Amino acid sequence: MSQHDAWYTARRDEEDAASDALSHIRAREDAREITPAEAAAERIQLLQEHLDRLRQLRAEHQRPADDEDEPYCVTCGAALSIFQGQRDKGWQHYRGNGTAASPVEIYDAGHAPQTAWRPAGDGAS
Repeated sequence: MSQHDAWYTARRDEEDAASDALSHIRAREDAREITPAEAAAERIQLLQEHLDRLRQLRAEHQRPADDEDEPYCVTCGAALSIFQGQRDKGWQHYRGNGTAASPVEIYDAGHAPQTAWRPAGDGAS
């Protein structure tokens, strides 16, 4: 599992845990075990802890700022990215440089991306 895949998995697991905890607070409030004010205070505390945990996870999985590596597919050598608005699809093969002359095109390479990192500019886009 690549470093970025590990980050997204850890983040998803943390978000699932926070969602479960919020549901538990909601159930206790619905059962009148706690007041709405107590439930609100618990939610605020939970969300603050959740944000702290996300910051910790990001620091654990963040690549060094001076690292100029780029993701690529070990199987075919193509450039890979996780595209905004399509994060649920994970790593995707693409070609192009994101310019008018060379727009980015996401494509199906016929195999699952096998993510690794190489120095920027060492491979074809």
